[in-house]
Amino acid sequence: MISLQEEPVGETYKKLIEYAARQSLQFVLAVDLNYLEVEESCSKALAQLEPYLIKKIKHNSWPGTRSCGGCSMIYYFQCNSHTVSILQNTVNSLYAWLHPKLPMDLSFIDEKNHEWFVSTAHEEMSWFDVCDEEKQNILDYVPNLQLKENKSKTLEQLLEDKEAKFLNFDNMNLYKLAEEIVNFKNLRMLSVEDDTINEIPELYQLYLKI
Repeated sequence: MISLQEEPVGETYKKLIEYAARQSLQFVLAVDLNYLEVEESCSKALAQLEPYLIKKIKHNSWPGTRSCGGCSMIYYFQCNSHTVSILQNTVNSLYAWLHPKLPMDLSFIDEKNHEWFVSTAHEEMSWFDVCDEEKQNILDYVPNLQLKENKSKTLEQLLEDKEAKFLNFDNMNLYKLAEEIVNFKNLRMLSVEDDTINEIPELYQLYLKI
């Protein structure tokens, strides 16, 4: 996983959209159904994209997000020259895709149905799920992107970074992590992959209710 350190803005944002669309068959946007009314700017963007709609589903999860506060409408659109132009001209920066003014969390899915690029606008976080070779291809096409590779660390090393906004734990001590997680004041997203557990520790269940 390779994260963006800074929000793509202006020409960098436009080049990112061009490249992402070339690598993907479809892109995803979400609309929070907890809002009683959709703002006009959001409706306008959806109307422009509607001719290229593949499907829409009501769900509590979409690329990069699992909501505990209700469902959203998840829209899947074709990647083509028309939708690229709409994405480039509707906003001037990646995290401007933020509800309620616009559909949120622009993400791209490739031909293998793999989440190639994911963004979460409210948290101002985004990342590519690509190899090192593809990372260089991205930088060749979008040279001003500020990227940071998320290299493997020990649990102790990860827990030292109390200012972290994103943490990914792969087959580590989930119970020890539960004791430490309260110290991460700036944490916006926690990703845990562990094939050795079959239940969520009680402390995590408390967090999910907040």
